[in-house]
Amino acid sequence: MEPGYDLFLAGLMVTSVDHRVLFANSYLHDLVGRDSASLIASSALDFLTPASRIFFDSFLLPMLMTEKCFEEADLTIFGADGARLHVVASIRLADGPEPQFIWCITRAENRKKVYADLLQAREEVKEHARRMQDLAATDVLTGLPNRREFERLAMRDLRMVDRTAKSLVIALLDIDHFKSVNDRFGHAVGDAVLQKLAAVMRESMRGGEAVARFGGEEFVCSLPGADFSGGMAFSARIHAAARNVQIDGHALTVSIGLVLRPEQGTADLQTLIQQADTAMYQAKQGGRDRTIWYGDERLASAV
Repeated sequence: MEPGYDLFLAGLMVTSVDHRVLFANSYLHDLVGRDSASLIASSALDFLTPASRIFFDSFLLPMLMTEKCFEEADLTIFGADGARLHVVASIRLADGPEPQFIWCITRAENRKKVYADLLQAREEVKEHARRMQDLAATDVLTGLPNRREFERLAMRDLRMVDRTAKSLVIALLDIDHFKSVNDRFGHAVGDAVLQKLAAVMRESMRGGEAVARFGGEEFVCSLPGADFSGGMAFSARIHAAARNVQIDGHALTVSIGLVLRPEQGTADLQTLIQQADTAMYQAKQGGRDRTIWYGDERLASAV
């Protein structure tokens, strides 16, 4: 058993099917007034009163052997000072090569408090798990979803547009001359630029659209239901939003690559991201501060 069981606010005990005590936590030691050496390998029935032992043998044990579990059995045990204590025991039969009984024993008058503590602990565990999940899905610097979370969101979008026979646009954008920002002003300023761009992009997104930090100075967006005109409208919003970020009196610019997955399209997410990356590279090569569509020169557009 793990040492953490000694922190549990109830008596925990594991016994063999012939009732030999294999483990007992500190709470149970204190409750029955026996140290580990005298408790381990003794019989769990030793600290039951005669009436409770008869109840266990005649009713609980047959029930446990068939149902595997019994919740809230009222028992009386001998306490540390020899006094009789009214307790509530939940007992479970754990199957395996060597079946064992697992006991949870609570003083009856403490039952409500223990249950309340357990409920609070469960909520705390759930909240901790939620925070850990959020951290795992969030880019620490910008607060946007990270690349892994974007892939989850974009896959959801792809399934949705497939069901509804709609198109989808994937956009990949890169901050122009970002290396020179870091070289000239330092990484602290560069981080602030990333944070500001993330904030204005988040404000520029429409309902159902997703934006994430892809890595470095790159951001990626999923626009479910968007077509060519929707992609161009998005591009215009992002270029305008980026120019609201100032660096030493100069407006920030970005290069954007867009790819359209048409209705009934078959391209998977990784292919779309690669195609958007190719278009973004073309925008860089074409002079930056512009948007390029992948794969169709008729759609190419400098902004």
